Amino acid sequence: VGIVVGGGASGASGGPATSRPADYAGFPYNIEFRSENVLVSEIEERRGVAYDVVLCLKLTKWVHLYWGDDGVKVLFRKIFKMLCPGGLLVLEAQDWSSYLPNKHLTAAAKQTKSEITLKPGNFTAYLVDDVGFAMPE
Repeated sequence: VGIVVGGGASGASGGPATSRPADYAGFPYNIEFRSENVLVSEIEERRGVAYDVVLCLKLTKWVHLYWGDDGVKVLFRKIFKMLCPGGLLVLEAQDWSSYLPNKHLTAAAKQTKSEITLKPGNFTAYLVDDVGFAMPE
């Protein structure tokens, strides 16, 4: 599991709100679990809510296989915009070796897999160098 720090693009450039609402409640009332396809959903952009932590656990492989490198890049950029300044992304990316078995993949996923160039071992460098995250201190 890797942790990278960053996020919080200014609201004017399409990022989240950078301050808490007046009715902000602390723990445990500030925990929210969401399950949705963030690649196609615009709910978070409309809500303008910034998060302190985003968990992305065992998800990148499936985004990668069905949406390719572009899907993973969109995912990472959307997460960056969802985070408060200094917010944390807890990322558990599967090793490339777990992508290799083909028996349960659709023909489209097999084709997408053959076109992947951004391997999981390079996610951290991409997050830091291209998206704007920083490594934790």
